[in-house]
Amino acid sequence: MMFSVVIPTHNRPEMLRKCVESLGRGYPQECYEIIVVDDGSEPPVDLREYGEATKLSVVHQANTGPAGARNSGAWRASGKYLVFIDDDCSAMEGWLAKLEVACLTASPKTILGGELRNADTENLYSEVSEVFIRVILDFQQARQGNFYFFRATNLVAAREEFLRIGGFDEHLRISEDREFCDRWQSSCGEFQYVAGAIVIHHGGLTMRGFLQRHFAYGRGAYRFHRIRARRNSSRHGLSSLAYYLRVFREVVRLKRGSLPVRILLLVLWQAANLAGIIYEMGRDITGATQ
Repeated sequence: MMFSVVIPTHNRPEMLRKCVESLGRGYPQECYEIIVVDDGSEPPVDLREYGEATKLSVVHQANTGPAGARNSGAWRASGKYLVFIDDDCSAMEGWLAKLEVACLTASPKTILGGELRNADTENLYSEVSEVFIRVILDFQQARQGNFYFFRATNLVAAREEFLRIGGFDEHLRISEDREFCDRWQSSCGEFQYVAGAIVIHHGGLTMRGFLQRHFAYGRGAYRFHRIRARRNSSRHGLSSLAYYLRVFREVVRLKRGSLPVRILLLVLWQAANLAGIIYEMGRDITGATQ
């Protein structure tokens, strides 16, 4: 079997169904399996709802977060390659076929990743939020020692190598994909972008969701950079001023919302990130547990 597609899920049954239904379009069923890891959903995911057309299994477990759920799926997988996608995403037709072509020529020590697109391009919060990560990855180069990562909602890794380096860090509920990719690089791993391997994200944001997301990103960034600094594993490789100027330019170019609103979201983004960082620093000072 070529691929084991691992989907962590928690209380999103309708989105999960859309995700599962999108996976096999244009790819032979005998070449992949789907492992849904039900991370403490109420009610639990019911396998009978999906019929018998798809080679699908469900793993039920207490809620541990996405890192633990992905690791559980990886241990139970039988495919040569692990393919990770989130339950609030769907794959465009040909996704697995394009990943297969790339896997056949890539080293087992290469992580592969594709493009992540917003489903609702009219949602200004989602569009602005996406700019920040896109600019980081545009600035970086996928090479040894650089601060580079693929998001875990469109990421492929050889199962044997994934398990060898320990999978995702289950102590992290945020930024676990960044930490995993950084550790992969430290093990002489490489990265390869797969053009046309597209995943659509359906999680539209509100103002509250925008602030919550970037507060969480700030928390995750603090934890990740503490880990990265301890092992001295990668460098940013970008100028902070150049990065912020690029973000400003990209946000100004967006066609959604008025310019003052977009600028306000830039300010709120930084404020929410900083609040998340300060929150985690406070937890360190007071000795709070993860």
